[in-house]
Amino acid sequence: MSDKFDFDKLDEEIKNLFNPDITDDEVAEAADNTLFEFGNLYQHHSGLSVNLWIDESGTTRDLSHNSYRIKFQNNTNPKLQSHEMIPMSISDNPEVLLKGKDLSKVNMRIAKEVSEFVKKYKDELQLMVDQKMYFDDFKLMLKEREQLNG
Repeated sequence: MSDKFDFDKLDEEIKNLFNPDITDDEVAEAADNTLFEFGNLYQHHSGLSVNLWIDESGTTRDLSHNSYRIKFQNNTNPKLQSHEMIPMSISDNPEVLLKGKDLSKVNMRIAKEVSEFVKKYKDELQLMVDQKMYFDDFKLMLKEREQLNG
């Protein structure tokens, strides 16, 4: 008897429990969509000049805050740069959540652009934070509104 555990066999058995006809590519795609349902809202999704990150309010992470917030990239580079992310409240009057010296680093033109986006989509962003609206549904809603207004 071998001491090695057969993980491939276990993966196959688990897959068969749910849907024996599903392909490995479909499993991988479903995992990608599930794992990254919340998170990054890139420029091409939002129409903004910056990337956003939807910040869950501590429901699944151990955070010191319990408020609705997003983070925006403090530059217009299309590549996500996590070290450039700035927190902003999701509210009727969004505010950059930095103080003192840190606040002086914020690109205020970008902050104003993001603030207007947050005001416009406040309810939907809060639903996403609460995990009551899916990321793909939010992107679809943005696309539909763009087509109506465009």
